[in-house]
This record gives sequence, C-alpha cells and structure tokens, in this order.
Amino acid sequence: MLVVGDFRGRYAEALALRALGVRVFVAGLARAADRRILERAGVAVSGLVRTREGVIPEAADRMGGCDVTLVTEPGWEAEYSALVEVETERAAMDGRARSPVLYRADARYDFLKTPEAWAAYVAALAAGARGDVAKEFAAELTDGHQNQNPSSSRSGRAQKRNGGKGNAAARRNGPL
Repeated sequence: MLVVGDFRGRYAEALALRALGVRVFVAGLARAADRRILERAGVAVSGLVRTREGVIPEAADRMGGCDVTLVTEPGWEAEYSALVEVETERAAMDGRARSPVLYRADARYDFLKTPEAWAAYVAALAAGARGDVAKEFAAELTDGHQNQNPSSSRSGRAQKRNGGKGNAAARRNGPL
C-alpha cells in the first residue's frame, strides 16, 4: 500500500493501515520528527522528501510493488493525475489491469469519513475485494469501532475474554 501526502503532523491513514497489519510505504512531505513517528510505527519512509516537486518521482518509484495507491491531500490533483498516468502506462506495458489509485478529495469516496474507514477500504481493495465489498467492509469495521460501548455487558464479556482489550481486539485477533 502506498500513501501519498503531506505527513507534516498528519499521518492518520498510514498509521490506521499499519494498525490493520498492512505493509505501508509513504511518499510525500515530512519533517524529521514525523519521519521518526512513521518509522517507529513500521512504515517504510524512504519516499519522504522536503519539497512538493520531489513527491511525484518518489511516489512513482514506489508504486510498482503496491496494490493500491492513496493520495490523501486535497489540492494534490496534479500529483494524483500524474500517478494515474504512470500506473496506466505501466499496466499497459505489463499487460495487466491497472491498480487502483485513489484520491481522498474525490466525491465518490464521501462515504469514507475517518482515517480508519479509509484504511479499511483500501486494505480490502489491496486484498482483491471489489469496490462494493470493500465499502461494506469499511462500514462494518468502522461502525463496530465507533459503536463500541465499554459499559455494555457484551463489551464486558469481550474484555474479559480478550484480556481487557475489548471487542476491537476480538475482531482483529479472532476467537481465542
């Protein structure tokens, strides 16, 4: 998974993907402190640069091994368009279908309200799910996370069963 954007204090999607166990590469802008935070989370940070002009070449270099590319920054239409063009050309040369390149500012994805929803959606796409299935997966995963009520008896049982970690841990780890 490749996440492209401005990571200067904003990297929620990359961290949410890592929380789902997805291997994440980033290309974009970042400060040294942001780079360290992402590195500690297990994100591949070699595509981080200091100026916006360097983002497209770094992202294009990293797209080859990624199933999905997500451009997180609104106003980065030029970067998004360039990456779609790169992926379209590579797919044509390789004789394969084009990998998805998603743009967070695209109105088609307005149903994805949180970084966790985006992470679930693109993780499902990267795993080979169709768009409608990925949408359903994102809704189920984020609805369960948002509706979790720690005072309910159901949550209490889940916390006991999962060592105090609650329903989210049960969904991630499966039955004990």
